Amino acid sequence: MKPEKIRVCLIGCGRAGMIHARNFMGGIHGAVLSAPCDPAKEMLENASEETGVNKCYTDWHEVMKDPDIDAVIVVTPTQFHHDIVIAAAESGKHVFCEKPMASDEKECDEMIEACKKNGVLLQIGFMRRFDRSFQRGKMMLDQGMIGEVTMIRSNTYGPSEPKEWMYDVHKNYGPLGEVNSHDFDSRAQMTHVMQA
Repeated sequence: MKPEKIRVCLIGCGRAGMIHARNFMGGIHGAVLSAPCDPAKEMLENASEETGVNKCYTDWHEVMKDPDIDAVIVVTPTQFHHDIVIAAAESGKHVFCEKPMASDEKECDEMIEACKKNGVLLQIGFMRRFDRSFQRGKMMLDQGMIGEVTMIRSNTYGPSEPKEWMYDVHKNYGPLGEVNSHDFDSRAQMTHVMQA
């Protein structure tokens, strides 16, 4: 018998992870935050205290063994996304993975294939696709309402100081990947308009 709500584990309780946690606290229809997971004890304790969720994990491998977790939200440094997403897929858990998706195209393809093979959903955290302003802008471009597109300019900033690990290209793509990946994704959504 399926649970009434999808039971979700948040893997990564830093600044971005806690944005997701607070969204669940505000009420996400059909889902409930069942457990936070973070190897940093202080962050995990803070997440548990703020959310009121007492079931906690310090090791994401243990999350995959929990039959009471239906889905995971992956908000870790990029270097860990690939392994966590594949393990979640193989455990039959649906996945919301923050961007950047992975370290390279090969890892992205493997993550997609694992989710397809195991029949679980995979979504990447490109929320601008669902933003009404961006959707309206794309509609205006599609319909030629603003004329011929010759350039799209996007100014983006992050809401906090970049963390030290963000500058290590072996762990992720730095602020360019962490923040500007939204701009690259938006551009990809608009590309066919510019090529028409």
